[in-house]
Amino acid sequence: MARTDAREQKKLEKAAERKAEKLAMKQARFEGKPISNSPSQWDVLECWVSESWQNTHDICQVIVARISHKGEVAAAAFVVDLACLGIKNAAAVRFPNIERYRTGMVESMSQMQQLVEVKLDFVAKLLREAANYAKNLGFSAHKDSVRALTYLEGANPDAVSQKIPLGGKDGKPIFIQGPHDNVERIMAQLTQKLGSDGFNFILNMQGMGSLGFDSGFTLFGDDDDDDDGDDTIIIDGIEYKTIDAE
Repeated sequence: MARTDAREQKKLEKAAERKAEKLAMKQARFEGKPISNSPSQWDVLECWVSESWQNTHDICQVIVARISHKGEVAAAAFVVDLACLGIKNAAAVRFPNIERYRTGMVESMSQMQQLVEVKLDFVAKLLREAANYAKNLGFSAHKDSVRALTYLEGANPDAVSQKIPLGGKDGKPIFIQGPHDNVERIMAQLTQKLGSDGFNFILNMQGMGSLGFDSGFTLFGDDDDDDDGDDTIIIDGIEYKTIDAE
């Protein structure tokens, strides 16, 4: 009998929840604030990118944050390589309020790189250009970017005239090894697409800094005494030329 009463109580609670949801939606429409379960429909709160985003030798961090009428914050974070690999990582996270979002995401990411606030349109262009550049080289965006990119809803990247730098200073892609990169796979893909002299790269065999791009570069190559800034290495019988980290 007690079990039957518990089931009935659960049904009543679910019915009450559905009724409350319908009432909330009606109230929201009355106030001119339609409710959406998708954060992509929430108001844009703010967007951030790494201050050094124009230096393609640096990893670029990106944040897109949206806020609901209840004060919840949904934020998408991206790790972007403008020099070669495009969107290397992405995540979409919800926070109960602005304070938790600021301490849990913005402050945490700004400890690794200084961030600057930008418009949603600019973020959309930066991510689009990075993804397309990498795609042309044969690299796909991180799997979690599919969801995270929905937070760009309503953006117009074509409204941004500022050029997004891509590749290295000489116009060639430059692969700068990160701590989780599959070096052999990436080198093989670039070689197949561009030839062994169609791209540049920097490999670090001693470990990376917090982002993997900031210091301590060690070129994996020969130790010849020439001062032209280049070394060579051989992987799977193919000779590659490295370049100085400078």
